[in-house]
Amino acid sequence: MNVATSKNAMKASDLMSRAVITVGPLTEISAAARLLVEKGITGAPVVDHEGRLLGVVSQTDLTRFQAQTPIDGWEERSEPGLSREATPVAAVMTPAPVTCAESTPIDEVARLMLERRIHRVLVVTDGRLAGIVTSMDLLRALPSAGADLEDPLRCRWL
Repeated sequence: MNVATSKNAMKASDLMSRAVITVGPLTEISAAARLLVEKGITGAPVVDHEGRLLGVVSQTDLTRFQAQTPIDGWEERSEPGLSREATPVAAVMTPAPVTCAESTPIDEVARLMLERRIHRVLVVTDGRLAGIVTSMDLLRALPSAGADLEDPLRCRWL
């Protein structure tokens, strides 16, 4: 991020991470859950082999799936031997994730996160994933977020 850039002039491209951890649509939900835990992230874009964005899978999607009672006859209707844990991510992902262009102003990205109650906006160029802006990226962009604090635990009450 260019520190000299003012908040109002910042774009998604100034904050986004380009090295994004992704999963494929056929990734098993158990593998996706392990990945989220190991990498310390709360969600991952789902992309095809050409990098085209198909959706996003979040810890909420996986938790919702885990909380669901298995459908009666699950084993009978699925592929032989397919367990719930082997369910592909495509079955539980959010298929239309919130996206923006690299040129989208950061205040617009923040507004999208607040309105949609999400913590990540995927940056897309020509239908392909280019990066990701998370709520933590927005916090780091606040002017005082990088300043050295005399006592970081001290709070001021108005």
